[in-house]
Amino acid sequence: SLRQQASQRSFSAVSTDTQTDIHPQFGRLLADLGYKKLYLASARTLVNSVPLWSRQRPCNEGRVDQIVSAKAAHPHFQGSLLCFEF
Repeated sequence: SLRQQASQRSFSAVSTDTQTDIHPQFGRLLADLGYKKLYLASARTLVNSVPLWSRQRPCNEGRVDQIVSAKAAHPHFQGSLLCFEF
């Protein structure tokens, strides 16, 4: 089927040279899809080494307090972050 062909094609495009490919800010390379790369990153390393975009929206201090309270109760981060290298 077309779905199986697409899935096989995208699976075969996933490659890494070695399991030890490490980026200084993004961490261990999990997959190189050609048009994007997937890394297993440390949140602490990202926060301390990736500069913020100069036009980042202003911080809402009230929302920050809500997020801190929610994360203190359940210290897990699910999802992904998108970073661009220039």
